[in-house]
Amino acid sequence: MCNLYGVYKKKQEEMTEPNIIKDTELLKLRGRDAFGTVVVFSDGKEMKLVKDVVDLNYDFKGVKYFAFESRAIPEPELIEHIQKGLDHKRDTQPFVSDEWITSHNGTVIQPEKIIKTWELSPKSPVDSALLPELFKVCNPERALRYHIDGSYALAAYERKEHVLHLLATFQPMYYVETKQFVYYASIKDQLEYLEEPIIKVEPYTAVKFSRNTVTKESLYRNEVNNKVMVICSGGLDSVTTARLYDVLGYEVSLLHLLYSQAAESIEYSMIQRIAEYYGYPLITLDVRNVFQQAAKSSRLLQGKPAESALEDAEGTPSYVGNRNMIFASMAAGIAEENKIGRVVMGLNLSDGSGYPDNCVPYLLNMEETFKTSLNQQSRILFRSPFVNLMKHEVLQVAFAIGSPLHWQVSCYYPTMENDNPKYCKGCGSHLLRAYAFKYLGYKDPVPYADSSFNFEGCKEELPEYFWTRVFDKKLKLSLEEIPFAKQMKWSL
Repeated sequence: MCNLYGVYKKKQEEMTEPNIIKDTELLKLRGRDAFGTVVVFSDGKEMKLVKDVVDLNYDFKGVKYFAFESRAIPEPELIEHIQKGLDHKRDTQPFVSDEWITSHNGTVIQPEKIIKTWELSPKSPVDSALLPELFKVCNPERALRYHIDGSYALAAYERKEHVLHLLATFQPMYYVETKQFVYYASIKDQLEYLEEPIIKVEPYTAVKFSRNTVTKESLYRNEVNNKVMVICSGGLDSVTTARLYDVLGYEVSLLHLLYSQAAESIEYSMIQRIAEYYGYPLITLDVRNVFQQAAKSSRLLQGKPAESALEDAEGTPSYVGNRNMIFASMAAGIAEENKIGRVVMGLNLSDGSGYPDNCVPYLLNMEETFKTSLNQQSRILFRSPFVNLMKHEVLQVAFAIGSPLHWQVSCYYPTMENDNPKYCKGCGSHLLRAYAFKYLGYKDPVPYADSSFNFEGCKEELPEYFWTRVFDKKLKLSLEEIPFAKQMKWSL
């Protein structure tokens, strides 16, 4: 592993000197065995130095490209160098050819195979040495997308065209673009001194700079498929999420987790019924042992209702320690194994007011985590179509798509009545649902214990078309036919 740092002048003719980092200790964070420097000047001159100390005391006047790499040398190579009396000059990046200068942090898998296939003659046995030779016959974006397996944060400078390519899988790469220069580094802190916005090269992304032009392209080899795994509790949000993907034509499966919640047996019963009726494959995981350790203090797992339903709806007394993070991680592993393109949760705006793991930042960060935690080239999206919808808006979607409202368990402490759920006297979960129904002017088809919520003035019957759609297993709709399509489209 190594650390990359460099500077690219966007316009060769400008004579402005770059603002090179002064804190050289920062450059040692990801490698301290050898330090390589390449400087290319506008007059055609160039310089490459390899030292055992960081030395940036050069005259940078007229520089058009500067690349630095601090190297962490694998132990076998260190031993070989000692045994053979070799210095590190031959094997230390940046590597230079007449057409390319490359700095690579990561590993090329089976480099000998690539060398043989493309008939390359790298100047070093180090895997990264093949890159400038390969790029002569195959540009970096195509090479990394189709022909090279491994990990990388890569800076590739195209000398004749004066173009800089920054490419990354799950290895870190950041850059700052100023009026005259592009600065890049493996570590964000190494660019803080510039006091400019620092941009991350997103995983599996290539960013190309050509003077004042910036282009980006994906390095993933495959498009996301049409398979969806919905983490499904059995409540309004998750069941309606599953039904939404179903009517939109996706291939839906459900993941249900048993974690000792008070509603566990009733939720499981209803999930089984929903999965069987609509033909959704169902995976059930028993994670009770996990939550016996992770959420010992949870009122919900102890079966101790909050002091009031309103407190429960507005705050987090029913919080279960790190639940959604654990659920999403498990789902990602199962989805990867089964080649499923999306892991989905029924997050919503109403719950997001209290629970951090129901909000947009959680959604975005989990998808980013998938990119850097799953196997190479495993592309799984983490989505939640209702993350910006209030509960009454989710309910409008449920009406439109025929979500089975009567089988849903939107209650922390339900019971069963006539083989269907009945909600408790008062908890935050069903209070939010009840107000959503009342706002839309309808009575919830699920009964409430002791008539704990006043549905006075609400219609007893749901919209006329609703039940027909609920029992239509082959129902298909376009997104534009469903309420709040624009609000949902970005997070599907």
